[in-house]
Amino acid sequence: SRCGEIMIPNGICNLGTASNCYIHSALGAIAEFPEIVKSIFLTDQNSAGIYAVRFFIRGKPWIVTVDDDLLYQKQTNLDLILHSSAPILKLGHNLEKAFAKVKGTYDHTNGGFTINGLRVLIGSPVFYYALGTENKTEIWSNLTDADSKNYIMGLDTDGTSDQVLNACNIPSAHAYSLISVFNMSNSTSSFKMIMARNPWGKSKYKGAWSHDDPAWTPEFIA
Repeated sequence: SRCGEIMIPNGICNLGTASNCYIHSALGAIAEFPEIVKSIFLTDQNSAGIYAVRFFIRGKPWIVTVDDDLLYQKQTNLDLILHSSAPILKLGHNLEKAFAKVKGTYDHTNGGFTINGLRVLIGSPVFYYALGTENKTEIWSNLTDADSKNYIMGLDTDGTSDQVLNACNIPSAHAYSLISVFNMSNSTSSFKMIMARNPWGKSKYKGAWSHDDPAWTPEFIA
């Protein structure tokens, strides 16, 4: 992963111990489009605590029902799944629980790419670019064009473990929502910027253009 022109704001909901960041990064990307989110969660909050969630499995819509009980690890009292103090974010719990029901167990949801999450949630064709094997100028052009057309996008880092961080504090083998792609410039320089969201909500990017980077002059902040 390249350290430099990227901004990763922390999330407001944190993942638990299930390694299914790809489904949450996909949901984070879809969150820009409330009507699509509403089409996934078919049931409003209710006193019975029973919810219906719609997925696309092998291209066909599946309706899955779950209750809203939360699961914890007895030994550590930590959530097995997504956790948050905000009641509205129980939607994330319900999504993860419903997806585990489709896959058979929470363990079977472990490991995947953002494109897998997008296919499951929106049922549309998805394509991807692999940095290092594609022309970076062409990739940037395609990204900015897709962002201008309101495409739903995500990104993934390579590697074998999300416990390994690079010099910029970005985890390997992890999935992010791609929020925005844009050029930022002043009178002398221009920078290609990517804004991404980490579904963990706790790691913090430390490279160029991070939150505390002095490069954020008043001109750029404005």
